[in-house]
Amino acid sequence: DGVASSDPSDFINAGMLLKLSTADFKNADLDKKIKSVQERLGSIKYTDASGRTQSISLFDFNLLSDIEKNKLMQSKDFKSNLNDALEDEVEAIVGNVNSNNAASILADYSGEKYSLSFDPKLFNEKGELINPKAKTNEIAYSPNGQVTLTERQLEKAKEVVRRRLQRGLDFATSKKSSITDQTSRT
Repeated sequence: DGVASSDPSDFINAGMLLKLSTADFKNADLDKKIKSVQERLGSIKYTDASGRTQSISLFDFNLLSDIEKNKLMQSKDFKSNLNDALEDEVEAIVGNVNSNNAASILADYSGEKYSLSFDPKLFNEKGELINPKAKTNEIAYSPNGQVTLTERQLEKAKEVVRRRLQRGLDFATSKKSSITDQTSRT
């Protein structure tokens, strides 16, 4: 509006400008991380009807009989353990609200446009977001030199990873079963 401001938060000092201009954000290689998780979560143990503990590859799940699959899927422990393992992996990949990895996941894999914003007015004197529940596509860069996501942004990054992880596990399972089907016919 052409009026000079006397509010210090309207200005950025040279040190902060340098820090912002030299910030190095590595793109998260989500596909590589998903493949690694598929390999780590690839084995499950279950107890069959005779009381024997069996170990199968999660990717060979379709090799079980329908009765065995139904018993396994109806097991609260199995579903709970599988969900817990997936959530642990999601948490490990995404990180917390100050994670550059989470910011990269939003910017590169969410299908939405995100931008990095440096606005000191978004933060309190402790360097925390004033409105951590804000719905925005701007990823804030804090005065203390780190990205700071809102709670919604963090949840969105987790959802992106969760969907890709589940889709990746489904893909590996269906791919494995189709190969098995082909080899059993020959």
